[in-house]
Amino acid sequence: MLSATFRTTSYAKGLFALGSVLYVAAPFLAYDLSTPLWPTLVGSYTEPGALYTGASDVVVAGSLVYLLDMSLGQLQIYDVTTLSAPAYLGGCSTGSSAQGLFVDSMRKIAYVAAYNLFIVDVSNPAAPAVSGKLAINNCYDVFAVGSIVYIASRSNLQIADFSNPASPVLIGAVDMPYATGVFVTGTTAYVTNSTTLIVVDVTTPSSPSIVGACSVPGWRVFVAGTTAYVAGSSHGRGLRVVDVSTPTAPSLINTYTGAGNAMSVTVSGTTAYVASADKGFLVLDVSNPFSVAMLGSYLLNGYTRAVDVSGSLAFVADVGLYIFDTTRTVTPVPTTLPTPIPTPIPTPVPTPIPTPVPTRAPTPQPTPQPTPVPTPVPTPIPTPVHTMIPTPQPTPVPVPTPVPTKLIPTPAPTYIRTNAPTPAPTPIPTPIPTRPILTPTPTNIRTNAPTPAPTPIPTRPILTPTPT
Repeated sequence: MLSATFRTTSYAKGLFALGSVLYVAAPFLAYDLSTPLWPTLVGSYTEPGALYTGASDVVVAGSLVYLLDMSLGQLQIYDVTTLSAPAYLGGCSTGSSAQGLFVDSMRKIAYVAAYNLFIVDVSNPAAPAVSGKLAINNCYDVFAVGSIVYIASRSNLQIADFSNPASPVLIGAVDMPYATGVFVTGTTAYVTNSTTLIVVDVTTPSSPSIVGACSVPGWRVFVAGTTAYVAGSSHGRGLRVVDVSTPTAPSLINTYTGAGNAMSVTVSGTTAYVASADKGFLVLDVSNPFSVAMLGSYLLNGYTRAVDVSGSLAFVADVGLYIFDTTRTVTPVPTTLPTPIPTPIPTPVPTPIPTPVPTRAPTPQPTPQPTPVPTPVPTPIPTPVHTMIPTPQPTPVPVPTPVPTKLIPTPAPTYIRTNAPTPAPTPIPTPIPTRPILTPTPTNIRTNAPTPAPTPIPTRPILTPTPT
């Protein structure tokens, strides 16, 4: 059976026990196990017949503890003068499904919320007896301030005057569905249901009025100063912290899901004590409401439903009554705690290092550089140069000297303008110049044959006019 748990500062990756010291690699921590783990279980009472399936609520008053059995519908009283051996004193039947309990130790009256509200005379702890009943169907929780009693029921919050316990009188009510928990401080009542934390002004108990609300589901509520702590149960797992400094505008400031199926919460100083159905008994640091931290826990055998605190002692309702001492804390072992004696490790003898013989350092050779690969340069396309090539001239041939003749002028032709169409131009032969008249080159210039006599040239050439 797991007896207790404690929180390390980081992930625990290994542990080792030596004597009464536990060493944890998380990083390195050491815990003294010579005393019980915290919280320390110092006493319990689980006698068969007194409790069968579990307790639903618990209240401590001096050396007496009042325990409410849910299935048997009994209010049971224990003497815890000897913490290690609680003594059962007596009990009485209060009907089945008893859910909530409040004890007025000054008036010696216990109020039990069950199918109806029962008033129990506890002036004789060995023989408690029901002295009255208030017909309110399905009561879940009850809280009393003097003779004024506040009852959370399925349909509303009801307020009754118990000035005469034998004949209580209902004096006020506030409609709200499924009210499961109630806590009163000053002139303000805080009520939980499955969806909301409701703030009620009860300055005048006969005329209560809702002044604020916050969407926080819960089963039970405890108020310390300006902070409300709501145990969510199955309605909303975890512990929720609500700022109620402004009753008209309560606001959620933190949700601690590590509390699991929280059924009840009690706060003392900067420490919250939580009864969780699936996590057991939890001790939380609430010195900073914005950052709740686990201090310790103890997993019990059954269904942990309620917790009450007196000084350094916590009384937990589970399958029986369990008493814890919360004065001890688990802290890392200081240097004065026994630690394992390390085995001496022989100091290795250093091997002498020979003195290096100076040698001539080789001349560093230049590192061969890779031959650069020339970048191909595109061959320019030559620009064409226009060169004037002279036309070859024919070799001059000697021309015989012409015989001068008398030129007879030829009259210019007369042109007559007509309307006749101009005939198509006839190709004009190349005119033969008249001066000088060149004699054609003899064809036998390169032979040895005699040159023939020149052909006579007419003295009066006839010129044909060129048509226009």
